[in-house]
Order: sequence, then C-alpha cells, then structure tokens
Amino acid sequence: MKIEILIALLTGSPLVLALLSPLASRFRIAYLALGLLVPVLNVALLLSTPIANQLVAPAPFLTFILDSYSWYLLFLIHSAWAIVQVYAQGYFHKTLCDRTRHFHLFLSIAIAIVSANALAGNMRTLVLFYLLGIGATFPLIRLRHNVESYRAGAIYLSMMLSAFALILLPTVGFYLYRYGDSPFNAGVQPALAQEPLYASLIITGLILGMAANLVFPFEGWLPRTMITPAPVTALLHTVAVVNMGAIALLKFSKHILGTDVMHQLSHHFWHTGWLMYLLGINAVVAAWRALKTSNIKERFSYSTVSQVSYILTAILIGTPAAMLGGMLHMMSHSIAKMCLFFVAGYFNSVHHTVNAPEIARIMPHTRVLAAVIAICGFSIIGFPLFAGYFSKDLMLIAEIQDHNYHSAAFLIVGSLINILYILPIIRAAFRQRTGNRIGLSMPVSMGITIALCVLLIFAFSGYVYEIVRRMAPHMTRSLDELTLAFGG
Repeated sequence: MKIEILIALLTGSPLVLALLSPLASRFRIAYLALGLLVPVLNVALLLSTPIANQLVAPAPFLTFILDSYSWYLLFLIHSAWAIVQVYAQGYFHKTLCDRTRHFHLFLSIAIAIVSANALAGNMRTLVLFYLLGIGATFPLIRLRHNVESYRAGAIYLSMMLSAFALILLPTVGFYLYRYGDSPFNAGVQPALAQEPLYASLIITGLILGMAANLVFPFEGWLPRTMITPAPVTALLHTVAVVNMGAIALLKFSKHILGTDVMHQLSHHFWHTGWLMYLLGINAVVAAWRALKTSNIKERFSYSTVSQVSYILTAILIGTPAAMLGGMLHMMSHSIAKMCLFFVAGYFNSVHHTVNAPEIARIMPHTRVLAAVIAICGFSIIGFPLFAGYFSKDLMLIAEIQDHNYHSAAFLIVGSLINILYILPIIRAAFRQRTGNRIGLSMPVSMGITIALCVLLIFAFSGYVYEIVRRMAPHMTRSLDELTLAFGG
C-alpha cells in the first residue's frame, strides 16, 4: 500500500468514527463493531507496510513521515484504541451511561490528532499537532461534567498551555529562525551540532516545554486529573498525551541533532547533563509520592511520572542501546499501565472506591485481579522475564556502560520504591476472606480487555527480539548488548 493512502487512513478513519458517534448510544453493538473494525484494519495495514522514511506533504504546512518511531507508536495507538473501546462498553454500562456518545466523539478526535503527531515529518507539524492534542484531550478530562472534573480540566489546560507558551513555543521559534525546518529524513544538521550551547537550550526547551513529559514543575497535572473515567486515564497514560513528548525528543535527537552529539552533550553537566539529575530526582520523588498516597489511581499516575523520566533519561544518553531501551520501555509501560487503570476502573465503577485500604479488604474476593496487578506491576518495575525487564535492563546496562552511574542509581532506587507500593495490594489477596462473598461481578468487556492486556505483556516478552529487529535492524550492536544482557 502507498504510504500516502496509509497515512490518510490512519489519521482520517478516526474522524469518520467521530462523525458517527451519535450512533454510539442508540446502536451500541453496531457502533462497537465498526469501532473495532477500523483500528484492527489499521493495525493490519501497518503490519503489512514496511518502515520507510518517505515524506508525505498533503499540504504546504504539513509534512508526515513513517519512520520506525512513528510505526511503533501508531501500532500502539490503534491497538490501544480498539482495547479501550471494548473496555468502555462495560465501564459506561455501569456508570456515566449518558456520556457514552461524547466519550466516543472526543476519543476518535484525539486518536486522529495523536496519530498525526506520531507521523510528524518536521518540527512545525510536530508542534502543531502537539498543541491540537492538548485541546482534543481537554473534553475527555471534563467528561464527568462535575465540579471536580472542571477543576481537573482547568489544571490540565493551564499547565499544558503555560509550558507550551512560555517555553516550547519560544524554543521552536528560535530553532526555526536559526536553522530552518528541515524534514526528519534530511539528515542531521551540522550547523546545530557545531553550536552545543544552542543545541542544549533547544533540548531543554523540548523537555520542559512539553508538559506531557511530566518534568518538574509541570508534572502535577497528571495526578490531579484522576477524576476522569478509567478509559480516559488509560488512554492518557498510553498514547493520548504522555508519550508525545518522548517521541518528539526521539525524533529531534535522531533526525536533526544526531545521537553522537546528544551523547556528547549528556556528558557535559552545563549542557544537558544537569537534566539527567533533574529527571532522576523527578522519578524518585514521584515514586515516593506514589507510595504515600492511598488513592490507587493517583498511585499509578505518579508511577507514570517516574517511568517517563526514565525514558527521557535514556534518550538523553544518546547511545543506540539506551535509546532502544527507552523506546521499548515506552511500549511495555504503556500496555501494563493501561491494564492497571482498567483494574482501577473496575473497583471504581463496580465497588465505588479507589482507596487502597478499602480495595485491600475486597482483594481476597478478587484474587485474579491481584495476579493481574502483580503481572503489570512487576513488568513496570522491571522484574526478570516480564515485559518491562527487557527495556529496563537495557537502559540500566547502557547507563552503567556509559558511566552514568547517577542515572543507574535513580533507576534502581525508583524501582525499589515501586515494589513497596505494589506489594501491599498483592499481599492483601492472601488474607482470609471475611464476611459474605462479594457478589458484584465484573462486566464481560472489562474482563476481556484485562485478559488481553496480560496476554500482550507476555507476547511482548516473547517477541522482544523480533520487535527490536523490526524497530532498528541497523542497530546490531544494540541487539548484541540486549542478547548478552539476557544471557543469550
């Protein structure tokens, strides 16, 4: 299939579903079937399309490219879109029935914009769709239409737009004025590589100016938006916002600055070396705050802040192994975190609680979910043989081999804290059951999607080598390091 047609389908088909969203309430099953068919076909088309760095310019101000980063993020976006739609059937049947149409409308619009952002072929296109993505996600955060959701939406919008206007926009404006807007397949810009101070300032602006990166002082919006329904939070942590900043940094470092220059800058404290300390502290503090909160949705949100910091650190290191580890962790973390929010959504919609002590009392009656939390939690932590182990181990090895011992220490400390706030929930399942058996059953669609996410975690573990070969076939050294790390 031609790249132009594929890009049109990936960005246009969600908009078609948005136009058909009024059918979501009256013809629930038919709309679900159509809503599943579109992303499944898109994923099938992606699987049959080779990764190519071919530019597509549908308009003078828009440039798209399907590189390896775009391919895998699009695969994740449309897979998550299908899974979230199935989960939403059971969730909205239990609560917020009157918001189903609005959810599917804004969900489809957000998917279209995020897909375009993933395909961005130059900085102008990337920043344009990042800004549009902020606006598209805003109605989803306010979906409950109550005081708490309005407050969460205001916090989200103020933090995202303030970082955009005060930091990101001036940064990108300076970059475009001084270096122009070369497409991402034109090769690295030697002029930028020869000016390390300006390059460092641009990297700093990309990291701090995109509040989606969840770096202090703009990291607080995510935990404060946990009033949103579980399908929305799952989408936020998987594709809608959180990964957009990391992909932007990946594309900039790979296509414009060059990984060698990125690596050199990270070894100079006053260039970007200080950012690695900021990200490490950001990760550990967020993990500690996750440990201290009793709201499991906030706990999982602070966990996301930590994991995104580790991914950004890996990109800043700039070695092929570190950047590969960061991309792999973006994928494995997204799957596991989506599943954790599905579990939280079950307790919220069926048992009407997200309080950890109350869930601990319910857990002996829902031991299967304790196993799910264990699988997802250990994957995010990087426990051996789970999906996140491959990515975290690769990042850790890359940091140690590159003598970034402080980054390795932050990664280890944060992971140890992760264990402390996951284990109590799991341990509660082994308590003796008290009182009558809780008879509130899980909707079938929720059970299907949670089981599917668990299968994806194990599938990721089993096919990680094939994923690496497709993602970066030229990175043979990184693949060798990965094999050595796992004793192969």
